[in-house]
Amino acid sequence: MLSPEEDIKALPGSAQKYMNRSQTLKRIVFVEINRERARQLDKAMNDALGRVKVVMPKGALSEQLRKEIAEKAEAAAALAGTKGHEVFSDLRRLIGSGQSRSFEIGIVSRRLVEFVADDLLRKSKKGFDLCRKIDDLSERGVADWVRSYMHVLRILGNESAHEQDRGDRVPANIEEDDLTLCFFCLQRVLDFWVTLNGASDAARP
Repeated sequence: MLSPEEDIKALPGSAQKYMNRSQTLKRIVFVEINRERARQLDKAMNDALGRVKVVMPKGALSEQLRKEIAEKAEAAAALAGTKGHEVFSDLRRLIGSGQSRSFEIGIVSRRLVEFVADDLLRKSKKGFDLCRKIDDLSERGVADWVRSYMHVLRILGNESAHEQDRGDRVPANIEEDDLTLCFFCLQRVLDFWVTLNGASDAARP
């Protein structure tokens, strides 16, 4: 049996190549039945991608933000129906757990931004990178500050999902306060989308 480190060397590259070829695949899930080996593979994957675990922020502010995000995500799920079920379900689960890891929050935040951008653009920009999609929302009348919240979530999501060369960055990694900022941006983007979709379709940008 290969070691977790040897397994992980092959998995990300192979998965990325397959997803690049597929027109319908959105996510690949790696499954390991043995709990201890799953823990070892998880650690090896995080080490290989350079992920740094940031402790979930504590205190009244964080708790209030997480509560508001969960409520808005539930309202958004009701408005979105089946098309947004997975992202809103994952967001509620991760934001409601004190054991969620910072990179998990970052990844689901980026997925939320992609969902919102595609929804507002009516997928007319399908295939463009997310940065460009967010910028193109200006054509739909989306305010600069809302797009800035989305860019923050996009960047933190990229940081969480991909290997980074941290040698010459200051600071080298995201910190607990950055995750709190992520919560603020999540709450504002969710509130924006829920408010927009709670109004008449004609009022949408």
